[in-house]
Amino acid sequence: MGWLKHLMAVAIVANLLSPDVASAKGDGRALYLVGTISELSSTDQVVSFSLTGGLVVERCERSGCPAELWASSSPIQVELRQNEPFFAMSAGWSGGAFRQPSKLPGLLERSVRLGSEVKLELTEPQITFRRWGDPARVVSAVHRVTDPELE
Repeated sequence: MGWLKHLMAVAIVANLLSPDVASAKGDGRALYLVGTISELSSTDQVVSFSLTGGLVVERCERSGCPAELWASSSPIQVELRQNEPFFAMSAGWSGGAFRQPSKLPGLLERSVRLGSEVKLELTEPQITFRRWGDPARVVSAVHRVTDPELE
């Protein structure tokens, strides 16, 4: 049964990342990581951490945006680089602000310090799944992230 879950995960992500990302006005797809961060480290270009939470796949059509959450039973190892443009978002994602390059590490450090949940919108993701279908590793650029200081 584990292989079926893995096959479904691969099929959904492949569909999500297919070339027809926005086939008609109002249609689109998004991929998010949601959870709490630990073991945070950063270099000039890359921020690395463990995320306890899951991967959210959202496909928006004219009728709405149904989302699927894949909660991971083990922490997900994440490596991110900051996309340009880059936005810090309020907790409910109802508002946000443009952020300059290199601000991602500071935002994530505040989230760790406050113990707050983060939501990260991924672009150009490379996802490795465990044998039973859980996401194990994500390497990606990030376009939007929750800023714990924005209300």
